[in-house]
Amino acid sequence: MSKLKSGNVLVIGSEIPWVEACVLSSGAKHITTLEYGEIVSEHPNVSTMKPSDFRAHMDLFMGHFDAVVSFSSVEHSGLGRYGDEFNPWGDRQAVARAWCASKKGAELLLAVPVGNDAIFYNAHRQYGSIMYPHLVANWRQKWRAPGGGQVVHLFEK
Repeated sequence: MSKLKSGNVLVIGSEIPWVEACVLSSGAKHITTLEYGEIVSEHPNVSTMKPSDFRAHMDLFMGHFDAVVSFSSVEHSGLGRYGDEFNPWGDRQAVARAWCASKKGAELLLAVPVGNDAIFYNAHRQYGSIMYPHLVANWRQKWRAPGGGQVVHLFEK
């Protein structure tokens, strides 16, 4: 992911900050992490906020991020599992907001469960030929990892 180096990166979902550690080691300038639970980071290059705060201040983030990373997170959005409000479009809205908050040419590294389209209430969604294109609408796929149940995709705005 070429946009990580010296860039502003949005991380969606992070109970344990392993994604942030990977992004920082790749040379990111600053990371903003969205998580439903309260996270306190003492790292000077990491800011944290709840998705509700991000939505309330979306105007401050329009076109701000060089890259977005989400691993095993958006498939939970809107199902209430992590204290979030019920919203049948929560996953698609999270990815769409990331698109709006990203600069032209920004990259999205996304990993979600793939297989037959399904919702395992209230645990997560699984994306297939119908739901996956809606999830990543407006993003252009650049690369896809081979196989697996949690397939990593790289997209570009």
